[in-house]
Amino acid sequence: MIQRVQTLYLIGVIVAGILLLCVPAASLIVNGEIIKFYTSNVWSLATLSAATILVALITIFCFKKHALQVRLSAFNMVVQLGTAIYLWFYCSNNIASTETGADWHIGIAMAMPIVQLILSILALRGIIKDMVILRSLDRLR
Repeated sequence: MIQRVQTLYLIGVIVAGILLLCVPAASLIVNGEIIKFYTSNVWSLATLSAATILVALITIFCFKKHALQVRLSAFNMVVQLGTAIYLWFYCSNNIASTETGADWHIGIAMAMPIVQLILSILALRGIIKDMVILRSLDRLR
């Protein structure tokens, strides 16, 4: 299970999801005071982040069922893309419009859904390669 490269990519997805919950996604500067925005404070973003972590964890342990892994990875990519879009719109609409004279700056957590998406694509490629290898071995028997 751990010796496969897609497992390492999926562990990277889990780590990026945990960082998304723990690191500030944006900061708002109002009159010299810095207010940090965490995705764990918004229940919908926290739920989406937790869902991507959970699906990646389930995908790791379904290593004998390649078709299920492909479906779970595809589902996870859709959720990650939705998380990225929702996070961007939430930050740009809600945080930027709270104070008219305030500046907001994006944090490292804004990139985490995109990092998760890239790692999920790499994991999906690894799963498909495993499927092709297993099918070729079945033909040789």
